[in-house]
Amino acid sequence: MKSPVGSPRTPSDKPLAAWFKSQGWKPLPFQRELWRHYLHGHSGLLHTPTGSGKTLAAFGGPLLEALAMPTTASSKKNATRELKVLSTAAEKAVSNPKLRSIK
Repeated sequence: MKSPVGSPRTPSDKPLAAWFKSQGWKPLPFQRELWRHYLHGHSGLLHTPTGSGKTLAAFGGPLLEALAMPTTASSKKNATRELKVLSTAAEKAVSNPKLRSIK
């Protein structure tokens, strides 16, 4: 059984929600829901219109997970890299802004 969000083994979504607040934004319910599903080990497919906030929704979970990981030099050097998020875009006009928002 997966541990609940905010338990010692599962990161909370509060750091990212606080960042949204510092920008004067509020995460949408579907974004926080997606972060929580990711942090519980679930996978899925997100399909929403352009401009609805799906990039921040999709990358929020992996970002929260990374923020909760130890940052010692040895943990970075020996870390195994796994595919966490696969993002697709139908055309270049959509993919370039998406790439900028990820950076």
